[in-house]
Amino acid sequence: MARNKDYDVTGEPSAEKMENIDTMIRILFEELADAGGGAEPQDVALLDGEEHNDTTAGTPVRGDIITAQGASPTWTRLAKGSSTQVLAMGTNEPEWISQSALSFPLAYQFKTADESRTNQGGTFTPAADSTMKITLAAGVWYVRVQAKTYQTSNNGDFRWSLGFSGTLNSVRMNRRIWGPSNTLLANVNSFANTGSHDLVNGDNAILTWEGRLDVSASGDLELKWCGDDTTAECYLLAGSYIAYKQMS
Repeated sequence: MARNKDYDVTGEPSAEKMENIDTMIRILFEELADAGGGAEPQDVALLDGEEHNDTTAGTPVRGDIITAQGASPTWTRLAKGSSTQVLAMGTNEPEWISQSALSFPLAYQFKTADESRTNQGGTFTPAADSTMKITLAAGVWYVRVQAKTYQTSNNGDFRWSLGFSGTLNSVRMNRRIWGPSNTLLANVNSFANTGSHDLVNGDNAILTWEGRLDVSASGDLELKWCGDDTTAECYLLAGSYIAYKQMS
């Protein structure tokens, strides 16, 4: 039986047959190209505005990223930011910003000078302090109140009253008292309260209230204080403060 010239003895296409196939494929691509119906695959830049009509032409630089930009969005090169900048979402598109812009900025009401008080007219009732008072509008607030205290003798305590004159929907506050050598003396869930802390001669304590206030009607957040001895001076020190930020 005669052997088909297109196949060798193993049944595989002959070299001549494979050459003919390659020639036919090349001719087909050439005809398609001439007719405008296609071409052989070519290397095309990713952001080639002429080749890809949904992109804006751009030349890549190390560190760049691609985002959809513009009112009629196209895939566009966003040039890399500066060292330590971070990518954040702007109004419509991502943008590079400084890390400090991501911080949680707080407003502060500071006590700028030490103040001493004995008992307030013999009543031992905490009295108002305009430097430790802020007004909060309706909304949800983060609040931190810190009172740095000191007493000149073993007699008497630092007395305080923290209150809000408006209306609160809810309160989530924690009160801590730190004594000498950063010793935690108290850690309780508390807000609207009147209390006292015994200050040993020459010792100080830092009282901190921190948490979330959901305000339904505006009012004043105020720390009132006094000493409860007729002779021992109790101090609220400079650097005491109320820090606050409206969250919603």
